[in-house]
Amino acid sequence: MNTIQLLTDAGIYQEFWCFKGDVLEFSVYVENPDGTPKNLTGYTAVATFKKNQSDTNDKAVIGPLTGTISSPSTGIIEFNSSETDIDAREYWFDCEIRRVEPHDVQTVAWGKCAIIQDITDVIIESED
Repeated sequence: MNTIQLLTDAGIYQEFWCFKGDVLEFSVYVENPDGTPKNLTGYTAVATFKKNQSDTNDKAVIGPLTGTISSPSTGIIEFNSSETDIDAREYWFDCEIRRVEPHDVQTVAWGKCAIIQDITDVIIESED
């Protein structure tokens, strides 16, 4: 699993990678400016991966993905996708947290994710 750890809740540029065809899993750890975990109670989280920053959501190559916030008081958001059978190259991504009441939208992570060409291209057949 690739882990993105943020130093504040201000949205810090990140880079990480995944092999083409592998399951992309990553977590975002959101902290308050004082270093304590941001309480994510009432928030939802979304991440999107695109070829170009200005692409619309209908051109997303992965996502929008809904993050899992299992324990809001920890500030941890988990994402996973099996959609990595895409061109090997760098993609732009961001992660936003959103709350309806009181209204709040924050980009808590953004940057580039490199999809690296896989080397082994073998399908293992299951025995019935």
